Amino acid sequence: MSTYSLCISNWNSANTVRRWADSLLQNLSDEDEVIIVDAVSDDGSREFLEEFCDSHGFTFIVAKTNTGQARQLAFRSSHGEYLIHHLDTDDILVSLREAKRLYHEVVEWDQPTGTHRAFRCWGFFIIPREMLDAVGGYSDLHFYEDQLLAYQLARRSQLTQSGDVSISARGVDPKKRALPFRIRYSFLRVRDSLRLGVFDPRNIQGLLLLPFAWPASLPMEHYEFRRDWDKMDVHRDETILSWIEREHLSQKLLLRALQETYATGIGY
Repeated sequence: MSTYSLCISNWNSANTVRRWADSLLQNLSDEDEVIIVDAVSDDGSREFLEEFCDSHGFTFIVAKTNTGQARQLAFRSSHGEYLIHHLDTDDILVSLREAKRLYHEVVEWDQPTGTHRAFRCWGFFIIPREMLDAVGGYSDLHFYEDQLLAYQLARRSQLTQSGDVSISARGVDPKKRALPFRIRYSFLRVRDSLRLGVFDPRNIQGLLLLPFAWPASLPMEHYEFRRDWDKMDVHRDETILSWIEREHLSQKLLLRALQETYATGIGY
């Protein structure tokens, strides 16, 4: 059994997937299993990933899915003791090995409480398999699937998170600037916010799309979610940041440092 299952989703990321693939290979170890789910991409990224997986012995699945379904499919196709999600194909992976160390040395057995926990930060969500099984995995959502899962784990006192930590640098995909993409993106975001009960009426763009998104949300499954989930006892920044400083890993694990380092990268 692989210790870690890296669960990755892709949809039309031809502009960024090659640089992401290079960064993935630089971050892998022998204890990693890689599962990539492609949501029927039509921009060439599916063909690239199929060849990439064949060359390196990774699992490659093509299925018409949304983000939550893709993450769930990768989870159900995996074998590792720990699941690592959100290493998706529009970003640059920087510090996967260091994030594993941080998780096992500081987070997994929470120091203040002694409880067993998952860990969520930007670009990294590591979850012991039994925890993800217990909450049923990821829900059928285009957006907020990670927040819903985080809330479900936090409600069980099984989550630690940090807003200051990351293991990847955010990519800037040119397709996301195109008007059709932005309209579809915003529509799905509003629809799923209605399904979770977190729609923000102060969002002007959301209000414009509300007459179309609200009827579309009615026949779909709705989920229990509270906007105050992040007020639960889930933040451990003081303990996490002191460990990062002690191990001299600020340039690899602090979100601000990664953003500054990769801000001038072409296409990123």
